[in-house]
Amino acid sequence: MILFHCPHCGGPLTLEMLEADERYRAALPLLAGLGDLASLALRYAEKWAPPRKALQARKLVAILEELDRLAREKSLKKGRGLVPFERIDLKRALEVCAERAFEPPLSGHAFLYSVIVNKRESRLSYEEKKRERELQTARPEGSAPLDPSTLPRHLRESAERRLPPGEKSE
Repeated sequence: MILFHCPHCGGPLTLEMLEADERYRAALPLLAGLGDLASLALRYAEKWAPPRKALQARKLVAILEELDRLAREKSLKKGRGLVPFERIDLKRALEVCAERAFEPPLSGHAFLYSVIVNKRESRLSYEEKKRERELQTARPEGSAPLDPSTLPRHLRESAERRLPPGEKSE
């Protein structure tokens, strides 16, 4: 799908043509600043274009400026406070937006913001569960391995029944 069209003839624009057009030239440094998010940013910006029309340079630059700000600051306003997030949350949110079909086209960043917050909460929940699992399975620091002779007799016998034949616990 072609995101950019010549404003005069309606034909597709190449990177060289974009560089020559001063209205689109402002978008190039913003794309470079986004790094690995650049292609996702363009796919997200594509969702703002009216049906069968090209995205205006002014709107493209505004979208890329907001994405660049989000990537740099790694926070967004929610209510009266700021919600911090990681770059991976922004990347996953852009992937969701890029894959989704919007009818009519997007007119604001609210959907992206809500997806960022949801991806952040999902990541934090996963990290918390992972930490809890590690704490449950980890031995306390400095503790010696479990000595089977210290176990009560019924537990020791139960453990020995689970050992392969011929092996005994110490």
